Amino acid sequence: MKIFSSALTVARDPDLFNKKLQMAVGNFDGLHLGHRRLLQKALQNKRQWGGLLAVYSFNPHPQSFLNPQKKHV
Repeated sequence: MKIFSSALTVARDPDLFNKKLQMAVGNFDGLHLGHRRLLQKALQNKRQWGGLLAVYSFNPHPQSFLNPQKKHV
């Protein structure tokens, strides 16, 4: 497993260059049923079309920019 801190570092990774990528994008602040379904669908797509599976999350939470007066953990 690789952990990247930005989309730019993903784009520059030679192990990912010119490979199919199935990616689940979201703010994964837990693994509730909606998150699990999204991850299951990404895994299903990976199995069907090949490539790599990735999860893209956000840090800090997007609401810290959209609603800065509210505290987000």
